[in-house]
Amino acid sequence: MNLNFFLEFLENQFPSKYALPGDRIGLQVHSGKGEIENLLICHEVTPEIIGEALWNKSDTILAFHPLIYSPLQRITQEDRVGKLVSLLILHKVSLISLHTRFDVYENGTSSLFAKELDLQIEKFLIPNTENEKFGMGIIGNFAEGLLFDKFIEKVHSVTKNPLRYTKGKKDKIKKIGIVGGSGTSFLDEALANELDAMITSDATYHTFHSVKGNMALVDPGHYETEQFIVPALYKLLKEKLANEFIGLVESKISTNPISYFP
Repeated sequence: MNLNFFLEFLENQFPSKYALPGDRIGLQVHSGKGEIENLLICHEVTPEIIGEALWNKSDTILAFHPLIYSPLQRITQEDRVGKLVSLLILHKVSLISLHTRFDVYENGTSSLFAKELDLQIEKFLIPNTENEKFGMGIIGNFAEGLLFDKFIEKVHSVTKNPLRYTKGKKDKIKKIGIVGGSGTSFLDEALANELDAMITSDATYHTFHSVKGNMALVDPGHYETEQFIVPALYKLLKEKLANEFIGLVESKISTNPISYFP
């Protein structure tokens, strides 16, 4: 598939103008090739992911997380990002990032997690005033509501890893907000919507204090709230563009840098 045509497809599907301001999205590394033959879809770029791309003869990587967040002053082997950029250039592999373009998509990051919880999605937490099919986060409901302990068990059954949480003012949880990834900057909107609970990640000690006794806050982990993105992207591209690539690969490598004990 022609690279520019693929970028145009992504633009139509996930418009850049709806991404969060300042996000690092789009084509981040260009190999020089104008055609994509084999595409690898992954969560983020690591040495293992580049190895997987080479093993599958993938000439382009579509990653959720950007590799380059800040301007590079130099590209050296001593710097993590510089080393990965060097490897991509050396092996002539292009890199494209979606990030918050996918977060705000109606079937994006937060909606995927909500569906795993069997939530009935009501609306976006922060609607897009330009396009009703895009917005940040979701608000959903459990039809019958769940006692708090059962709610925590439900979240844990999806993430499978330890949870950090604080209780709100209700023993029964029905109205839930979700922002997959780092979403604590949206807690004011969550409180304004009078949610029983908010699920997001990267919450600090003081963030838990700020909502305790008012709204339950559950932090399952950054990677854990985003773990359904790659399969969803693979399914979408396979349905819409399967015949455009010689190879379309869903990465099988977990790039979560965090381990848990026990």
